[in-house]
Amino acid sequence: MKPLDAGKTQLLLLLILGAHVIVASGLFIIGWAYNSLACLASGVHALVSGGSSVLTILSIQAMGTTSTSGRAFLSRVVLISLMLMCGLLFLCTWEVLSGGLEHLLLGGASTGFSWLAALLLLTCSGVNFIVPVYEQRVAVASAYESLARSAFLKEPGPLPPALALGALAVSEKLWPLADPVVSLIICLMTAPACYHLVRMGVDIVQDLSQPPAFLKNPFQK
Repeated sequence: MKPLDAGKTQLLLLLILGAHVIVASGLFIIGWAYNSLACLASGVHALVSGGSSVLTILSIQAMGTTSTSGRAFLSRVVLISLMLMCGLLFLCTWEVLSGGLEHLLLGGASTGFSWLAALLLLTCSGVNFIVPVYEQRVAVASAYESLARSAFLKEPGPLPPALALGALAVSEKLWPLADPVVSLIICLMTAPACYHLVRMGVDIVQDLSQPPAFLKNPFQK
């Protein structure tokens, strides 16, 4: 794969961010429509993936910014974005966790199932599989460390929607507790990604507080 310059990489990340927003929206809609906490938890995981793309865009923008005022402005933007993302993730995760524990104490709740929901969940799982693999290839070819971190944060991408699909199928007929149990498992899977998302934002702010290491574009010969 040929290396991409900063502009093309940022455009790619915007497309990836849009894909994650669509995936997260679809998972939330399915979760509310079919009363599935596992789908809602998968939506939270998709939001974390989208957040990593936002931070990567800002990180690449910082690489080309050499003025002190510009780097200070980007540092504030990163901090505000990180606080907003953390607040949104906390609220969403709290709702899923409290709902999952409530369902466990009450013996489960009725969920629905349809082949349309199954198809949508499989599509979300496929998108979550393809995106980090492609991101990793671009990161290796273009030598963008932040893009490699973004791909790492998206793991295990395809698993949450697949688990949510299994929970929908099992909860309706066999075991009503499958959905809240799977939702708690997905929340535990998302927790390390949230931690690394915060670390990524803090590292970007620390880099912006230092003068740029070089002024020359590394892709220019």
